[in-house]
Amino acid sequence: MTHIRLRHVAVVTADLAGTVDTVQQALRLPEPFNDDLANQFSTHNAVFGLGNSFLEICSPYEDGPVRRYAEERGGDAGYMAVFQVPDNDRARARLDGLGVRIIAELKLFDQGANMLHPKDVPGAMVSVDWATPYESWRWGGPAWSGKVPEHPDGGILSMEVRMLDARHAAEKWAVALDARVETVSDDEAHVHLLEAGQVVRFTTTKDKLREGICAVDLKLPSEIVVKEQFDVAGVHFTCV
Repeated sequence: MTHIRLRHVAVVTADLAGTVDTVQQALRLPEPFNDDLANQFSTHNAVFGLGNSFLEICSPYEDGPVRRYAEERGGDAGYMAVFQVPDNDRARARLDGLGVRIIAELKLFDQGANMLHPKDVPGAMVSVDWATPYESWRWGGPAWSGKVPEHPDGGILSMEVRMLDARHAAEKWAVALDARVETVSDDEAHVHLLEAGQVVRFTTTKDKLREGICAVDLKLPSEIVVKEQFDVAGVHFTCV
């Protein structure tokens, strides 16, 4: 069954090689994929498969939106959350009807992306993507382009986003993603992707520089996991 899901998380760092090494010391993974499309954003990258999900490490090499995003947050930080939808036309019609602005759009024959305006969906760069077939993921590399290779079970379970106004941000995300929002307290709210069994947690910070993606929980086979907890570009990862 197809449904919306959090498929891909990206971080931004000034040290691509060092951050790749951090991931490889924590998880036994194949070498990452380096996507030439990242050059459109003046960025080098490395993409790791995490079960059926993906972790992208972005490192800007000249001025552009990715570098400016990092500078606004004082350096290394969580950057992007990529949600996959089963029907792009339906998702676009819904976003357009809500008045959610698309700041960049990419269409290839087997995958595409709709990047949402951060003032409409605050806290991270959020992209709503599609892929054909549904289980494929071109951004993961040639092995995932239009097909599905053998891969470990598991993937992303949840993500945490810190915001000055956590409840307001959660409501914005829930509306854009057509998801259910749960108010946990005055300082915390959760967006539930029920069919995917995933949660995006919004927690409160008083520091503007600390806003953004701050934690990701993964479920991966034990033979892959070297360290159950590790930090990547300021984002805390936990293997549960």
